[in-house]
Formats: sequence, C-alpha cells, structure tokens
Amino acid sequence: MFSNIDEINSDRSTWNLKAKIIRLWQVSDFNRPNVPFSVEMVLMDSDGAKIHATIKKTLIYKFKHDLIEGKVYSFENLGVASNNGGYRTTHHPYKLNFQFGSFVQRLSNCDIVKSPFTFVPIAEVVGGLYDTDFLVDVIGFLTEIGQEREITNQNGSTTKLNVISLEADGHKLQCTLFGPYVDELNTFVGAGDLNNAVVIVQLAKAKTFQDKIHIQNCMNCSVLLFNPNCEESQSFRASQSGSDENPSPLTFTQLSNEPTVTPLDEFLYNTPRATLQDLKDATKESSHVVSATVKRILNPDSYWYTSCFCGKGVIPDSRLWFCEKCNRHVPKVVPRFCVKLRVMDHTDSATLVVFDKEASGIFNMSCADMLQLGDADNDGEGIVPPPIDDSLVNQTWLFKVETKPSQNPRFEQSFRVRKICTDEGIIKQFKDKWDSEDAEGGSLSTLLDKGKDVYVGGTSNVLSQ
Repeated sequence: MFSNIDEINSDRSTWNLKAKIIRLWQVSDFNRPNVPFSVEMVLMDSDGAKIHATIKKTLIYKFKHDLIEGKVYSFENLGVASNNGGYRTTHHPYKLNFQFGSFVQRLSNCDIVKSPFTFVPIAEVVGGLYDTDFLVDVIGFLTEIGQEREITNQNGSTTKLNVISLEADGHKLQCTLFGPYVDELNTFVGAGDLNNAVVIVQLAKAKTFQDKIHIQNCMNCSVLLFNPNCEESQSFRASQSGSDENPSPLTFTQLSNEPTVTPLDEFLYNTPRATLQDLKDATKESSHVVSATVKRILNPDSYWYTSCFCGKGVIPDSRLWFCEKCNRHVPKVVPRFCVKLRVMDHTDSATLVVFDKEASGIFNMSCADMLQLGDADNDGEGIVPPPIDDSLVNQTWLFKVETKPSQNPRFEQSFRVRKICTDEGIIKQFKDKWDSEDAEGGSLSTLLDKGKDVYVGGTSNVLSQ
C-alpha cells in the first residue's frame, strides 16, 4: 500500500510511496571533506507534492548505487521525522529517513512529469515576504556579473566567489556563488551567449546582508541553470516580453558595489605568514603569504598555454579544441600565462607557478598581447613568442600561495600563486611587522639563537631559556 506525500505524518513509524528523485546530492564530513556524511534528496510524487529524505552515513553503501536523480522509484519502510532547521528543502512538516530494512525499486515504466521547481517571485524574496528557513527556487534574467575573487576560510583554504544579479518584473535580486558554481558561471560566460540570458537557481538560501536580502548557493545542494531548455524558462521569457512600459533587460553590466578587501589587509592581516620551508612542511590545504626573491624564470620560452574560456587547458582534436572540464569541443580558445618562478627566502628555495591573472598584472599586458610582440617565424606564417626577459629576477615580492600536502616525496613540489603584491610600501610594512615579532621571540630561528647564546655563556639552564 503506497501513500501520497501529503498523507505522510507522525501517526505511523514507516511509510511507503512512489516518487521521483528531483534532486540528489552528497554531504561531506565537515572535518574530512573526502568522507561522505550523508546522502540527501528531494522526492516528488505524481501530484507534485515534495518531501525531503536522508540516507545516513552508515547506510550509504546500501542504497547509493541504486539511486539516480530524475528517475522514479518505489520506496518502502522509510522512517519519518520532523522537518525543521534553517535549510529546509520542502515545506512539508515531515521528512523521511532510510533505514536498514528500507527497500527501493526503480519503476522503469513510470514517469512523473510535474515541474521540479517551485518558483518564488523575486519581488517576494527581496520584499522580505519569504520565510528564509526554507530554500528557494528563483528565475530571472541575468543583468549583472561581479568580479571574481577569492576568500580565505578560517582553516586557511581559499574559495572562489562571485556575485550575479537577476531581474524579473522590474525587481532585482543578487545571488552570491561559491566554489564550483563560480566555475559554472565562467563556463557560461565563456560561451558568449549572455544577452537576455535566463537563469534558474534551485534550492538557494535567502539571507540578509546590510539590510538587504540576497540569495546564495548551498554547496552541492543548489542547482544553477543558464538558458535551460525547459518549459519554465520559455514561459518566463514569454511573460517578460518587452514593452514600452516594461522593457526586457537586454545586456548585463558589471556590478560595482561589491565589498573588497584591500591588499594591505589581505597580505598583512587576513592571511597567515609562512616561509618557503613552511610551505614544504604543510600537512593540509591552506593559503599563506610568503616574502621571497625571484632568482630565475624556469620557462622563459614556454610560459603560456592554450585554454578554454573556463580557464582549463584544451586538447587539439579534429581541427577543433576539446575541453575535458566542459566535456565538449569549444570553438574559441585563448592563450593564458603559466610562468614558473624559482624563488628564495632565508629558509629555502621553491618553485612558484603564476597563472594568467597574476602574471598579466606583473607584465601589464595580457598573454595575447605579449605573444603579438614576437617575431615572424621562418615560414612567415606564424609568430615566435618573445622570451621573458630578466626584469623579474632579484625582485622581492609578497606571494599569496596555495599549499597542499606533497603527494610524491620523490619529486619537489611546486606551489600555485593566488595573488602577488608588488607595492613597495606594503612589502616594507610586512617586513617591519614580522621582523618586530621575530625579534620578540616569535620565530624558531630566534629561539635557537637565544639557546646558542646561553649555551656559549656557560649556563646549564638552556631548556628553561
């Protein structure tokens, strides 16, 4: 006997139902990102009613491989619990839990064609009329895109961030994207089809910041769709057709009011300091600022690569270019910097890899512009890229570097540079700040020097010193 989702309550301890998995994702353990904590899903029945369901950590192995998003199943012997908290995916008062005795069977001859979206008008979200304890589905035209940047988490790891603006019926809503959702935005922007673009954000979290309501993605849970080929997108576009009183947005602009972190704060206060030896000894992923001097350019003649607009390198294939990340052939590619620097500080030397954005800042030109400065090849049909000169050598800069534990101790590790500070004033403040702290006994070398001085002086109380 199967029940409708609307019938589920606390009167019975277990329930049976037939439903479609409209969203399926995995939640990672907070302290161990590579270890699953649970599998979450949203189920929808033939009436369009929805309910949340969870597979706890100890049962993932039993059910994970049987479930596919977008397919219909019969579920038997699922437990029931109250649906509460600040990140609820449905408005149902209860949610379901898989148990060891639960049974799942795919119904290949059955389909549920109801829309998986429950759109809330943007006007209702920004007007504060929506209960922010529930995740929200919104649809709108893409009208603004911010400047991508990185934020440093409390554990030292970095996360990409960008902000987009959606508009519908004359109301605007900002949406903050993190991590892989920024990559999805970059891939769409690289394709070039931006004007009048329709965006759907499913299961987003509404939050209040500086007295304004915005939405943001929930990691792994939210869905971001650009110009989706679905009935909802077509209906929205038709409903927003332009008129003299209410024209449709036709182009997007650059967001200009995003809060930014000054280089002084980022390099002196917001990111922990490290030496090159500290980078090599790192046991977890994090970001640190190092002060180092460039001693040599390791690839002065091969400092660039051909990339997709998403930023990843492409492979030549059948007179086209194939991007493994986008998993498709791309018609347009761009050259990007990849400069390898050998640097040194007072503790060690290391190889730092500087990619396109940071390298363009050093050379004051894009990679494409630099390649155009080369000479014609022997056939006269191409250009030989100019080598990088030695103007970078002996420059002492601040590098914000991404650290990862070494995977193969047989080979020396290289480190990716996230940002570079060449401002002489900030570099001097950085040096003065840490020289002062080291003089007070904050560094290992200072402590060793103190111990050596005491030992030479003849005292036996070296350990206490």
